[in-house]
Amino acid sequence: MGKKKPGYTRTTISVPADLKGRMNKVKEDVNWSALACQAFQGKLAEIAAKKERKTMIVPIPGPAVADLLAACKTVFAHLPDSGLSGSWDHESARVLRAAITKVTT
Repeated sequence: MGKKKPGYTRTTISVPADLKGRMNKVKEDVNWSALACQAFQGKLAEIAAKKERKTMIVPIPGPAVADLLAACKTVFAHLPDSGLSGSWDHESARVLRAAITKVTT
């Protein structure tokens, strides 16, 4: 076995015998550990994205939606006077205000 690289840890995985046989027959220089790391990182990114989507979608009961929209309406009524106005173009603020007004009235 080769030397252990700093910052790395050794782990053992099991692969089907026929797959290992095919890997051994490859004449090309392949870093199987790096390839496995890419697969592991890809799966971890997929899991993290799925978890993020789950935490972003939160059902809000009907009355709470009305309260939330009313609060948004109040905030956006004062948007041009707030320090946030620079981060919104006036058309976006107008469209959002109109949508909130339509839903809450």
